[in-house]
Amino acid sequence: MYQVAISDGNSKLGTIPQVNLPCISTCRPGLPCAKAGQCYAMKAWQQYPTTRAAWSRNLLAYTFDRADYFAQVQAYLAKHRPAYFRWHSSGDILDLDYLDGMVRVAEAFPATRFLVFTKQYALVNQYLAESGKAFPDNLLVGFSAWPGLEMDNPHGLPVAWLYDRKNLDLRIPDGTRVCPGSCRRCKVCWLTDGDVVFFKH
Repeated sequence: MYQVAISDGNSKLGTIPQVNLPCISTCRPGLPCAKAGQCYAMKAWQQYPTTRAAWSRNLLAYTFDRADYFAQVQAYLAKHRPAYFRWHSSGDILDLDYLDGMVRVAEAFPATRFLVFTKQYALVNQYLAESGKAFPDNLLVGFSAWPGLEMDNPHGLPVAWLYDRKNLDLRIPDGTRVCPGSCRRCKVCWLTDGDVVFFKH
């Protein structure tokens, strides 16, 4: 059995706990954000051996025993009872079973608000179509957009748009609220179903 590593937060999220997976290798293949140093999580992956080990161990934990992976996440939530929990500042939803596990975790802890931004558009759309139900109210699943990346969003999920002055995404709706850069001061992404703009950094 592999011990799941759950971070107690970071400089952007504050004290919001999160679970992460290896960047790029657990994401959709061929994403533009994986090229030429565009991935936000790659810097931490390259600089910190303990980070690489923790994220890699999480992937091993899920691969080795999927039920135990989510049991460990639930054990953490039962012990700490956080108001907020973030899935994947690095990495992405691995498969339909993984997404179903996230849903079951949210259902088991209705007092915690869960957030994930994902580029696994087809997988999420398939899950919603086949399950015939919406995500729990305390689980916000948002699509993570990237300039030039085609995005099919038939279920009207909220979108996290990237604002890149050098590669402007003209699909960003007028009046979309802008992330101030820190969950410590805002948390609006966790509380509403509207779109948000993140500035490229």
